[in-house]
Amino acid sequence: MTFQEDIESLRLPFLCVVMIFTFSCTQTEKYQGRYVSSPGDSRKDAAITVELKETGHGLWMMADEEVEIRWEVRKGQLLLHTKSGGVIIGKINGDLIEIQQPDSKVLYLRKAH
Repeated sequence: MTFQEDIESLRLPFLCVVMIFTFSCTQTEKYQGRYVSSPGDSRKDAAITVELKETGHGLWMMADEEVEIRWEVRKGQLLLHTKSGGVIIGKINGDLIEIQQPDSKVLYLRKAH
């Protein structure tokens, strides 16, 4: 096998890796940003802010509390992973995230532009 043949045989796997990387970046890129609830939507009547960073990490902020999270999008759902091992699941609809809370109340977070 010549050097040229070696290069040719690696072209397809390389293109597949590049396409997967590109697709995964664009998938999360559109969800990055800061999302804010309206005051009164949460149990403590304080606005909740969720910041989704490009690294797949972020923050859940309410009043003077901050919780670090890790996030991912899977099958149209936003999964927010907490350090304690819990997962908060949100439905994404454009610039709106809808989270069903345990008390049957729905929390709406709108993307701040």
